[in-house]
Amino acid sequence: MRSVSNPSSWNEMPRPATTSRASKTVSRSCRTAGSLARGTRPVVSDPLAIASRLAAAVLAAGSLAGSICAVAVPVARVAARTIVPTITATECNPRIRVARPMIFASPLESRPQFSMPGNRRPRRLETTHRGSVMRRLPPDFRRQRMRPRRSEALTRRRLANPVPLWRHGHDTCMPESAKIAQERPMPISPVLRSAVWSAALLAVFTASARAEWPEKPVTIAVGFAAGGTTDVVARAVAEVVAKKLGQPVVVENKAGAGGAIAATALAKMPADGYNLVATTSTTITLDPQLMKLGFTPADFTYVAAVGEFPEAFIALPKHGWKTLNDAMAAAKATGRMNYASNTALDRMISTAVAKKAGVSLVPVPTRSGAEVVTQVMGGHVDLGYSSGAYYPQAKAGELAVMAVLGDKRVAGLPDVPTLKELGYGVASVNLILFVAPKGLPADVAKKLDEVFAAAGKDPAIVDLMEKRSLNNVVETGAPLAKTIQSHIDDFAKLIESSK
Repeated sequence: MRSVSNPSSWNEMPRPATTSRASKTVSRSCRTAGSLARGTRPVVSDPLAIASRLAAAVLAAGSLAGSICAVAVPVARVAARTIVPTITATECNPRIRVARPMIFASPLESRPQFSMPGNRRPRRLETTHRGSVMRRLPPDFRRQRMRPRRSEALTRRRLANPVPLWRHGHDTCMPESAKIAQERPMPISPVLRSAVWSAALLAVFTASARAEWPEKPVTIAVGFAAGGTTDVVARAVAEVVAKKLGQPVVVENKAGAGGAIAATALAKMPADGYNLVATTSTTITLDPQLMKLGFTPADFTYVAAVGEFPEAFIALPKHGWKTLNDAMAAAKATGRMNYASNTALDRMISTAVAKKAGVSLVPVPTRSGAEVVTQVMGGHVDLGYSSGAYYPQAKAGELAVMAVLGDKRVAGLPDVPTLKELGYGVASVNLILFVAPKGLPADVAKKLDEVFAAAGKDPAIVDLMEKRSLNNVVETGAPLAKTIQSHIDDFAKLIESSK
């Protein structure tokens, strides 16, 4: 048998007689590859045979490379795990709960994850070994209670900027220099110190420079309908007070229950000085003693009293009655008489008069003194108890005044006697009263006292009192509070004596 190294003997080698066409092609390819490897050139006369041999050589080389890779990759992995220093997660932080110790693997594998107790989703674990990452936790551990899902953007930022464990509070792996810096107190930045001082000074100056009351319009609710004496006086006083305060004063009517509706609403409002009520003093001093209402005299701050009512019994001149005694004599003849009533005070006074005269007086409720005048002038009632709305009609001769209820006669009606002069022994003093909720601030109460005292002396208000036949009475502050308390005591005695 000739030597394989002899290139001239390739074509002269014996071949089996039963060799197939594929076997012949592979054999020729191998001989061709061997010749090429040795730098020799086989003697082949057929070009097709040369191409077939080259293709077979390429296939053989690829198969050999695949076999080498299949053996080399596992060997490389085992070598990497053996050579690279290993470290467990519990060595850095004992609090980390793991199913089994996790060792560093090659950079080809996925990035590490771990879970703290109670977390719902694994969290990324960064290490101090550059270029090394940890294997994922086993599937049985990932099925435990995990941390809520984090956003993909946050995950990408953390992967792009790895942070050592000790930056997250795991001081086991923290360098000594970092521990010393952490124990050192953090200095306050000069900019932060300046900002704090500026905010404090700004708060002090803001509190000291707070705008004085009032900063917005003031509302006065009148407890009676429009057109009555209380409403007319309240609107005139409000106009003067608005000029003194430099803010608008809005007047609105809340009529009903002799002024009790407006007083009840006021008792529930904040004591800031922006809500007042104009009513009669008897609404506060008498009505709560006669019936259960939504307020008491202690629920208010008494701001001012401007004017005293010339309360009186009125009737139509066609009846021919000169005084109240004439009207009572006519009531005795008929057995009863009706009258227009406005407040609880007039009902109590009328009851005392009827009892003294021995007659029956039936009250017809109305909402204001102006409505009393309307009822009397329309002939719907025989008598009327009015607090002052009657005065213009009385001066014009359209109404007859039977008696006044004050301690003294009215200056504009000097011929009309008082109830005491007629022998009934009762009297009533009723004021136009401005009140505010209880607990009014001292500075606001002082400002209201000043402006209402000045309004009571205003020429326009004085002229209005003369036209309405009101007694010129102006009281504010502590003196007014004493007057209200004396009225409460007097009415308590009157109620007790009338039982």
